Order: sequence, then C-alpha cells, then structure tokens
Amino acid sequence: MKNNQFLIGALLLLVLVVGCSKNVEPQNGEIRVHVTKNYGEEVVFSEKVPLMGRNQTVLDVIDDHLNIETGYGGAFIIDINDTAKDLKNPRGYDWFFYVNGGMSNIGAGSYFLKSGDDIWWDYRPWKDAAAVSSVIGQYPQPFVSSYRNNKVETLILYGDHEEKDALDLSTMLKDKDISVITDIYNKMKIEQRTNPTIVLATWDQLSGDEFWEGIQKNWHRVGWFVEINNQGLYSLSPSGNKGKIMYENFALITAIGTGTGDDFPLWLVTASDSINLSNAVKMIEEQDPLSLSTSVLIKDDEVVRLPYINGERK
Repeated sequence: MKNNQFLIGALLLLVLVVGCSKNVEPQNGEIRVHVTKNYGEEVVFSEKVPLMGRNQTVLDVIDDHLNIETGYGGAFIIDINDTAKDLKNPRGYDWFFYVNGGMSNIGAGSYFLKSGDDIWWDYRPWKDAAAVSSVIGQYPQPFVSSYRNNKVETLILYGDHEEKDALDLSTMLKDKDISVITDIYNKMKIEQRTNPTIVLATWDQLSGDEFWEGIQKNWHRVGWFVEINNQGLYSLSPSGNKGKIMYENFALITAIGTGTGDDFPLWLVTASDSINLSNAVKMIEEQDPLSLSTSVLIKDDEVVRLPYINGERK
C-alpha cells in the first residue's frame, strides 16, 4: 500500500499543471520535443521546435505545437496527439516527462525552458513510474546541462585496462563542449557523487560489489532491466519477466537515478569483455542507437532496447 501511495504521489507531482505562464515575446533558440509510447518503443512525435518566450514552460510548448487534452480542471495531461485513444485499454496508463535525461519532479506548467533543452513525454503504465528516473535516450543530455540546466563537469570513472576507452569517450564529450574529468573507478565516488557520472568497466570488475549487487536486487526501483550472472545477461520486462535469450557476449548502456529531479545521474557502460566495451563506446558516438531509449543492450551490431516488452504488451 505504501508503495502505491508513493507512486500515486509521484504521479500527481509529475503531471500537475501549475504555475502556467504564457509569454509570446520572441526569443532566439529551440528545444527538442519527443512524444512516445511504452518506453520509447513507438514514436508519436519527435522534432525541434522554436522557443517563443522567455517564460515558456513545458506545458506552453506542447500546447503550442501538439494537440493536448487535459482533465480534472486542467490539472492532468490526459492525452497528447490522440496517443491514449489508440490504445484498446488505456486504463492504468499515464504520461511521464523527462527534461535533459531526468524525470521531472515538478509539473509541466512549472518547468521553465531554456534553449537547448530536450523534452521527452512517454505514455506507459503508471505502476512502472518509479522504475525509470533517468534515461540514456536524450544523449548528449544530461551531460550538457542536466535536469536543472546546471553545467557541471562530467566524471568518467574507468576500470582496469579501460583508460583508452575512457579517453575516447572523454574526447567525444569534449567535442560537444562538455567539461570532463576522468579517474580510476572508485565506488565511494559513485555513492557520494556531485557530478553526472559515467562508469566504464567490464562486468567482471563490478560483479560482487555491494553497490552493484544492490542495484540488481532493487532493479524495479532504479530502472535496471537486466539480470547478469556468471553465465551471461538476460533482458527483463517492466514486470521482471526474463527474455528468452541469454547473451554471453554483451554490452550494456544504462542510466540509474536516485529519484525524480536528479542532477547527478549515474550512467553505466559495461560489457562481458573489453572488446564489447569498446563497441559500446562507439555506439555512444553514433548517438542514434541510444535515441529515445531508457537503456540498451548491444550484441555485436545489434541494439536491443530495454526494458524488454515485445510480447508482454503493446
């Protein structure tokens, strides 16, 4: 019961439309807006749109460029571009939005936008709301400006023998005008992080560690949609069901947040071996394989979106 109350409370904060203030004063700049279903599996809308006022909110922008329906006196987003109407049974589904890679902890009418922001609305079952507070699908966010538009250095922590991959990733981010610092992997630095952080290490260097074992154990709370054991990796559905395929050779790119409105999310880039880890770094450079994904599993050149929902629901 407590968990349900928490989820409902988070949902109310998420979609509450307060503080709405329209301002059509012209302003240079643009933002990206995405609308999807089921963790980005189906794209409804994805475009750059102009930012038309100094005080434009997320609500203002979607109202200007999309067809929206609100309910409960305008307090909830009910539908965007008839997405909900396409479902045979929309009961239990709701809207969740992310700003620059992090799930918002305030309403759409209260988040004021800046040029360069990336907004992602996803329509999915509300029971999964707490599971995914950070996503990789808005890369190069959150490293450009993060959820609250704070420009801070990105910390890359790399494992043994992964210094070259860390250097390649650092160069990639710096080319996007992102400040980067690199260091040897240290568990304390991820537990007490004050920067957006990327851990770059093969899984054998992380397995058995209390921190990562805790992440796996509490997968439903942090958006960890895989199970990794000594044999390999299985993808997980939102309800925890295993996919049918075990991946002995794999790479994984995922994001872990401490909750909504997290300015210092943790990304993990891990793999079964150094070759697959290097391949994952190359995938980040290509950027498209990550687009509008919560996490991705990589096998050779195949990219599998996570969580696994094929066959479970559409």
